[in-house]
Amino acid sequence: MIAGEFPMPAPRGLLLDVDGCLVLADKPGGEGDQVLPGAIDLLERARAAGIPYLLVTNASTLTPEAYADRLRAMGLPVERSEVVTPGLVAANLIADQYPSGPVLVFGGSGVVDPLRERGIRLLEVEEHEQADAVLVSFDLEFTARKLDAACRAVARGAALLVTSDSRWFAGRHGRQVGVAGAIAAGITHVTGVSASVMGKPSRFAMSEVVRRLDVDPSDLVVVGDDLALELRMGRQAGSRTVLVLTGMSTRDDAGRLAASGRPGAIIDGIWDLGALLGLAPLAP
Repeated sequence: MIAGEFPMPAPRGLLLDVDGCLVLADKPGGEGDQVLPGAIDLLERARAAGIPYLLVTNASTLTPEAYADRLRAMGLPVERSEVVTPGLVAANLIADQYPSGPVLVFGGSGVVDPLRERGIRLLEVEEHEQADAVLVSFDLEFTARKLDAACRAVARGAALLVTSDSRWFAGRHGRQVGVAGAIAAGITHVTGVSASVMGKPSRFAMSEVVRRLDVDPSDLVVVGDDLALELRMGRQAGSRTVLVLTGMSTRDDAGRLAASGRPGAIIDGIWDLGALLGLAPLAP
């Protein structure tokens, strides 16, 4: 069932969420994935129509290249350059605003590797007093020692960045906890400093998307399952938006929003998006 603008004019680019939209996972970003019906077909139809797309995730455990490899192994036609993570967005922002570093970072390869590729100096925990920025991501080994170092660095003036402040994300077995946001909230509680979000729905994430696709936001269709994340980001940028009902948000959730905040269309799942956009089915 499709509700809203139908059919939508063909976009010049697609921003597609991953968890809850294309896949359902046991962990953020694709671990234990179940590909949702229609996901592979949608990407193949977009490719055949010459419509570029980016898969934009708030997961930060892996690099964009590693995420693309994992999704491609599941059958999704995704190149390494077609995945955007908050770790990538953070590395670009830090290289621009804090080019000499140094940075205190909490997380794995998904945030560490992009920073190293940009030549950013990374600190050990005991070097926290030197930090120009603190970057928090998915870190299941976050300890009281790390919390103390992060809080002291931020209290003395280091910028506080977080890959995502989402409370939950959609998984195969229901809602999963957003670890990075919980950690950042603890640092904010101690220091009084709010974290700048690198992933959705931030303007930093949207800027990375429009730069890579080389499109105006008004020519972009943003598709996802969370009204507070990718859908909010798309509406704020002036993009057309489509809510899929296979993840976090429901039709009733959308109905409770003011008209200006509602998605342009609502579909049961990604399998309906091709028809909504007028994409021709692939030849058998």
